[in-house]
Amino acid sequence: MEKIGKVKEGQNCLIVSLSGDQSYVMIFNENNELIRHSQTKGATEIQHVVNPGEYRVETDGKIKRLSYKLIKFEAETDVTHPTNQ
Repeated sequence: MEKIGKVKEGQNCLIVSLSGDQSYVMIFNENNELIRHSQTKGATEIQHVVNPGEYRVETDGKIKRLSYKLIKFEAETDVTHPTNQ
């Protein structure tokens, strides 16, 4: 099965809801480049952080739906330059 989804501006996470009877899921970007290949036997959902754009999702099982959300990331501390105390 294959579905195309569009992640809009302000979103950065592609959510793939699955039936659970598939063995793999592949996600391709707009240039048809493979950006994720997961063995997903028994999984009912995978999430992948992406930039806005169109993505093609392919699996040997059933894709229930594609959805999207925004994940906010906290600013990370730069551990390569520790401060002196």
